[in-house]
Amino acid sequence: MSPADDAPSDDEDPADETPDERATAPDPEERESADETADTASMAEYDPETEERLDEPAGDDSKYCHACGTEIAASAAYCPDCGARQDDVTDAGESGDGRDVDRVTAGIFAILLGGLGVHHFYLGNVGLGVLYLCFSWTFIPALVGVIEGIVYLTKTDEEFQRQYGGD
Repeated sequence: MSPADDAPSDDEDPADETPDERATAPDPEERESADETADTASMAEYDPETEERLDEPAGDDSKYCHACGTEIAASAAYCPDCGARQDDVTDAGESGDGRDVDRVTAGIFAILLGGLGVHHFYLGNVGLGVLYLCFSWTFIPALVGVIEGIVYLTKTDEEFQRQYGGD
């Protein structure tokens, strides 16, 4: 039996169809509009650059949009809900260069060694670290370091990562 035998011919009478077949057979106009809707939906679900789905995160390969909080695929460049760009956001707990940044460690460094700017070196702010080191003889950086340490320790992990974790 060839595929041409399976295809319906134009000369078949629709009256030969059973009522169930007529009820389930889509109208040609409905079929075209359904195809257009499917094409539009599929365009919205894929990133044109990477050709990956944006609306269905794959289990462990997911993250949350930094703008609206919607769960999206980890490789998504844009959020499908709000359209916010995602590629310059780092995971919580990592600085931009791949190091882990811990709130408690930064707070302890700031309180104990803040006069030398150690907490700024730890967070990747080398310029401020050098400035604190240069003015350490005035004890002003030590006082500011204690205050910064208290601020670090009173923030939540999410707030700390948002402000100090990403470069």
